[in-house]
Amino acid sequence: MKQTLLLYFIGISLITQAQITVTNATFPAAWDTLLTAVDNLPSNINIQTPGGDLSWDFTTLQAPFTRSNVVKPATEGGAYDQFPTADLIVNLTENGEGY
Repeated sequence: MKQTLLLYFIGISLITQAQITVTNATFPAAWDTLLTAVDNLPSNINIQTPGGDLSWDFTTLQAPFTRSNVVKPATEGGAYDQFPTADLIVNLTENGEGY
């Protein structure tokens, strides 16, 4: 009986697939720090048209550079008056802001 159940669950896990869901719980909040890895010379990446049943291979990416960016309340930004409904700001470049 145990072997039958084990085989059943293995079979179900091989057949079923899932789509990830990004919820508000995973969205950054003010004063969170975002760490990103950057590959400035990506190669052999074939991004296909959107749709289902796709497989993308990112194994050739290398990340010799990392970036650290602090998410701040939008009121900390220099152009907040132009984006009064924004909640957060991230510095994009030396002089650029993302609301």
